[in-house]
Amino acid sequence: MPVLNSPYLSIHVSLIAASYGFFGLSALISFSYLLCVIFKKPYDKANIQIYLANHLGLLLLICGNFLGGIWANESWGRYWGWDSKETWSLISILIYAILVHLKLKSKLLYALLSMWGFGVILMTYFGVNYYLVGKHSYAGEKSNFESPLWLIISVIILTIFSLVAIRRNLK
Repeated sequence: MPVLNSPYLSIHVSLIAASYGFFGLSALISFSYLLCVIFKKPYDKANIQIYLANHLGLLLLICGNFLGGIWANESWGRYWGWDSKETWSLISILIYAILVHLKLKSKLLYALLSMWGFGVILMTYFGVNYYLVGKHSYAGEKSNFESPLWLIISVIILTIFSLVAIRRNLK
């Protein structure tokens, strides 16, 4: 397809992938911080690391989406089409923009929100690509979304993990 021969393709995809990497790093640092809370080991620099990773991820995600819009306008004559990937990308931007601007005094709450916020990124990438319909999707013409067992188990484990961290922090 001629639309895929655009120089915007590699830049757009690279920026978005890099942003997902920073959000993943933020989630891992958040998880590590919560482990330290559970085992009562100090990890003082975690929140600044989480904060910086979220900032860099958000900056790259916004830039990648703007370039995607420019590319879409050149290809289809519109900047935005409310495709499922575009919509979930906007949701990701809004969630992380709120998270970055919260400047919470509670390190535990910020780490929890950063860890759980990565779920939106996973939905934007995997959920949209494989379960929802749209130009950026591999699901075909019809949505076939069913919650996979690994997703349910992961949510249960992370919920228990979060509750244990909250309880240990209160002691």
